[in-house]
Amino acid sequence: MKARLATSSCAGLFVFLVACSGGSSGGSSVSASQASTDAANAFCARAQACAPTYVQLEWGDTATCASGLAAQLAGTLASSGTSDTPSQLESCVQTLSNVSCDDLLGNNLPAPCKATPGMLANGAACGDDSQCSGGHC
Repeated sequence: MKARLATSSCAGLFVFLVACSGGSSGGSSVSASQASTDAANAFCARAQACAPTYVQLEWGDTATCASGLAAQLAGTLASSGTSDTPSQLESCVQTLSNVSCDDLLGNNLPAPCKATPGMLANGAACGDDSQCSGGHC
């Protein structure tokens, strides 16, 4: 999930993240904007429950975490060659409330929250693991 985001911040724990509130159903009719918002809310809520001091130091509060992460996830869904879809992101949302704090903080997220290989060739410029055929930027 996913961006699967840089590990320098709590968002990086989402690598996926697709880390965040209950949100919409996993159906394919969910928009990229809604899926991004749902995933960000769910991830940030779980991060707040697991590491409130970290969330406070990194973003100040869960609302700021959620708005920043939602924008990043929406950008990933709009990226060329990405394998991420709004439906996949919603599937991740459904798993986040059951992720242990150890797994969340250790970036050991469920399969729906992990980047899958994209369509760009290895070595191509990318901003997210879900864009590259090798699965890593």
